[in-house]
Amino acid sequence: MAENSKIEWCDHTFNPWRGCTKVSPGCAHCYAETLSRRNPAVLGEWGKGKPRVLASNDMWRQPLKWAVAAQNSRVLNGAIWRAEANVTTWDNRDIVERTVLIKLATSSRRELTRELPLSEWEALPCPRPRVFCASLADWLDDEVPIEWLARLLELIFSTPHLDWLLLTKRPQNWAGRILEVEKMARQSYCGEPRTTPDFDWKDAGAFYEWITDWTTGNYIPANVWIGTSVEDQARADERIPRLLSIPAKVRFLSCEPLLGPVDLHSPHIKVTTWRVGEYFDGPPPLNGIHWVIVGGESGPGARPMHPDWARSLRDQCEAASVPFFFKQWGEWSSGNLADGPVFLGESGEFEDSPRRRVGKKRAGRLLEGREWNEFPNLEGGGR
Repeated sequence: MAENSKIEWCDHTFNPWRGCTKVSPGCAHCYAETLSRRNPAVLGEWGKGKPRVLASNDMWRQPLKWAVAAQNSRVLNGAIWRAEANVTTWDNRDIVERTVLIKLATSSRRELTRELPLSEWEALPCPRPRVFCASLADWLDDEVPIEWLARLLELIFSTPHLDWLLLTKRPQNWAGRILEVEKMARQSYCGEPRTTPDFDWKDAGAFYEWITDWTTGNYIPANVWIGTSVEDQARADERIPRLLSIPAKVRFLSCEPLLGPVDLHSPHIKVTTWRVGEYFDGPPPLNGIHWVIVGGESGPGARPMHPDWARSLRDQCEAASVPFFFKQWGEWSSGNLADGPVFLGESGEFEDSPRRRVGKKRAGRLLEGREWNEFPNLEGGGR
């Protein structure tokens, strides 16, 4: 669990359970597996048939606290302010003014306070903290008890002020797993004969309506972003079509660790996404993909990422007007480095670009001299 997460593209991380099974080359040096060896009884185990471990109830309550904090906050002039107290000014028995005392916590630990008319405060937008789920597991892992997934989806349903970033290497499991949870809710709400595990729903009727609308595409939850991991072209061709079949406000790709070049315009983007009667010069657009994250590998045994692979994805995103986020180079760096000590315990070389292993912090996250911190524009919504 991480409030104020160190992951650059989210605010919090939430792990409803821990443990997983490796399914592709990107899993080879899984940091979560390495971490789990310290305490598998708490952090889960890796491998088919190995036990997954459910998080404690205290951990499950954390997102509810984040949601309340978001509801009690507003965005004002690009900064997040929180409400401290309501203030009512009286003249005899008549209310003259209702205001709210708001506070801004700054990085210098100085706290700025001010008063704002209550009507102005309520008209301001709430912040939408991004919650990454799950960094130590896969939310569509079919070895996880279905009741755990039901609990996670009910939590997402009950926290509409949080944007949930659900990343998976198993997008093919979405329909089967979600429909099983829908069936659980239907049997509870409609009193049907029980063929699924029993579950203590907080509001089975409201949840059943929500998940049914989602599975049929009648209503896409505004706070659900669904992504898949794409470390190379084979995984792109396998997973992206399955991701595109999932109704989502935002669909995103996590190309980390990026292990090879990836062409997002390859045949998995169907020609039927082109609009009839229009002329297109070049490959079809990235219909249905709303965000791309790219990063190199870090940690022991990290494999180097060729700069051209990252540049190519950046260029493809720019051409298609898709937001691009460059997370990190990972352990390996290329080009000139600033003066200072450099760890040269390993070296690697591509045909046209020497690489040096200098560590994640030293390698940094600049691509062609700048940071790329683009996020989806949610005003138009996902498709």
